[in-house]
Amino acid sequence: MNIIAIIGFGRSGMDFLQSLFDKHPQISQFPGEFFFEKFYAEVEKKICKKEIAKLFIKKHLHFFDSRLNLTERHNNLGNKKNEFFLIKKNLFKEKFIQLTNNINKKEIFINLHIAYSYACGENIKKKKIIIINAHQIEQLYCLADFDYQIFFTIRDPVGSLTSTIKHWLKYENGKHVGSWWLYYQINRVFNSIKEAVLLNKKIHIIKLNLLHKKNKFIMRKICKILKIKFNKSLTRSTYMGKKWWGDKLSIKFLDGVNKNFSEKIDYNLFYPKDINYLNYYLKSILKKYNYSTESKLNNFNRFLPLKIEILIWTRLIQLLKVKEIFLIPYYWFKRIVMVKKNQYKNIRLPNEIYNT
Repeated sequence: MNIIAIIGFGRSGMDFLQSLFDKHPQISQFPGEFFFEKFYAEVEKKICKKEIAKLFIKKHLHFFDSRLNLTERHNNLGNKKNEFFLIKKNLFKEKFIQLTNNINKKEIFINLHIAYSYACGENIKKKKIIIINAHQIEQLYCLADFDYQIFFTIRDPVGSLTSTIKHWLKYENGKHVGSWWLYYQINRVFNSIKEAVLLNKKIHIIKLNLLHKKNKFIMRKICKILKIKFNKSLTRSTYMGKKWWGDKLSIKFLDGVNKNFSEKIDYNLFYPKDINYLNYYLKSILKKYNYSTESKLNNFNRFLPLKIEILIWTRLIQLLKVKEIFLIPYYWFKRIVMVKKNQYKNIRLPNEIYNT
């Protein structure tokens, strides 16, 4: 069974890419992100197959009743946004117990997926690929001894930061943002590709704009990589065969593959010097993947705060999040040091699928 992990930086289409794999007869996956590292840490020392299956169900109830997955809007599936899915827990549990002979990390990982596909009514004899929406590179460290490849989704870095900051500030009145959170989002844009390369796995870069505008071409390329047959399901954004409209952070409902997709950069979130600063220090990534590289080295001061930092800091003060406010100077300085140290000189950036 071949394994593919989906990661990316910021809001770069990871869930969208996974939704295109939904219901492909040769692919097994869960309907959403799966943090296997966290789950395995809880079952590593367990020797009862039934207990492992029950714990998986308990920790992932939204995989079995999509009405519980409000953030990903799996409660608003279908053409009329009024559908959901239910998966039989007993079928999953029984199949996992039947499949599992030796309780080890890889067998647990594979059998959880196959048992879930079985519970979904899919033909598990046809399954060749397991796709895990790991979402964060930290979730891949647990798979170090697995043989797997990476699909890494990217978009224009400033566009990624635009989407991340704009949507999270609006989502639930910005209560989830913080000093560490902001540093983490900026760090993902600067370092996640480099950190992925250091995993020493085969990486395929997928640009969000091309995934929309050249959808069939990209998905056929992916089929060649996976050695699976092209299926019309790869052109539809669905979960459990039901149309998906994007997550709640997107605010508006997104209508699947968009041939007219264009990168939306909100320049109200950035000072002109911020754009120059980001483009200068991200020039290796921008050049490799054909994004705009315009920058003027003398037209910014790297010690000044970015406008997105000021916006987040202002929101923390408005919400009276005292601990987060005290952490502002620490993560501001940490960001300055991180960006300055960011170097791709000895890193060979992976190729994007479109050009391979």
